[in-house]
Amino acid sequence: MEHTPSLAASSARDANFSSGAGPERPRDLELIHGRLRSLRRRYRLVDVTSGVSRWLWLCLAATAAVLALARVVPLAADLQLALGVGVAVFLITLVRLLARRMPDSQVARRADRELALRDRLSTALAFAEGGDQLVLRQRADAAAVAAGIDARGAVPVRLDRRRLAVAAALALAVGVLVLAPNPQHEQLAVRRAVQLAALQQAEMIEQLRSELRDEQSLAADEQAKLDAELEQLAQRLRSSRGRPQEALAAVADAERQTAALRDPAKVQR
Repeated sequence: MEHTPSLAASSARDANFSSGAGPERPRDLELIHGRLRSLRRRYRLVDVTSGVSRWLWLCLAATAAVLALARVVPLAADLQLALGVGVAVFLITLVRLLARRMPDSQVARRADRELALRDRLSTALAFAEGGDQLVLRQRADAAAVAAGIDARGAVPVRLDRRRLAVAAALALAVGVLVLAPNPQHEQLAVRRAVQLAALQQAEMIEQLRSELRDEQSLAADEQAKLDAELEQLAQRLRSSRGRPQEALAAVADAERQTAALRDPAKVQR
């Protein structure tokens, strides 16, 4: 009989804590929530690691697709574009994995399921506000079980080896596409050279237009006509944008027009 008052006092104290009368949660609930925090961190690490192993192949597939497309269609800065697409897919996947909410109730249900705890943790959370003897005994049992959980040992990291093998094959394909010569790079170099020549001719024509305005031997209407033709030709050169046929034809016309205008005899005619 001498132990009855202490047991009653303990039950009353736990009931006060669980009903919110006390300044903090009962120790058994505090222990359960602390273990759930450890499990949450572990589950997040496991989910991110396993998620990356499952979806890494998609990032590499996107990179390989851009590099393969660059061998059919000329793409400026194809390597940077391919890496940018792959990194973007990876970051989107990572953000989605990290942004998943994981409240205590979800962690408790997952731990109950994966660790065969027979719903101890989720039941303890569901009846956290209860104060009768049955609830207190169940909560004490759940706290004892939670205290024995080693989050690192109980929740191992699992990798999707099949998809990692696919990712390794795609990484090899990306390496081959990066190192192998791309015939479209030569086409792009030709376009850049033609565009540069067109821009240089456009600058020469602008200089010629400036000289033509100071030319005193031409009538005003003829001078205006020549200036309009030169302006149209300069605009044609600038708008070629590296298209070889258009740019080369415009450059050839510009060279003929420039040579004719710089020949005093032809200017007089």
